[in-house]
Amino acid sequence: MNERKMERALLELFEDIASDEELQASLDQPALANAQVKTFEDAGLLTRDRGIVLGLEDGSEFQVTVVQSAPAEDEDSDDDEEAN
Repeated sequence: MNERKMERALLELFEDIASDEELQASLDQPALANAQVKTFEDAGLLTRDRGIVLGLEDGSEFQVTVVQSAPAEDEDSDDDEEAN
């Protein structure tokens, strides 16, 4: 796993939550309904960091930054996948 993959996983997770009323109810998080979810890059943020921006219907916005604090035990696996 690397920062790019984690960013993608979080993006997909929040997109699923934003579009699934049953999931929102089970998490008791109706505020996430119809949330706008973008990567930092797609949102046009001027940063080299990886992360996502959550825009909620009430106008609030949150940024979740992804920072890899330790490499995978098998670093070669991420290097090989990045090349693809």
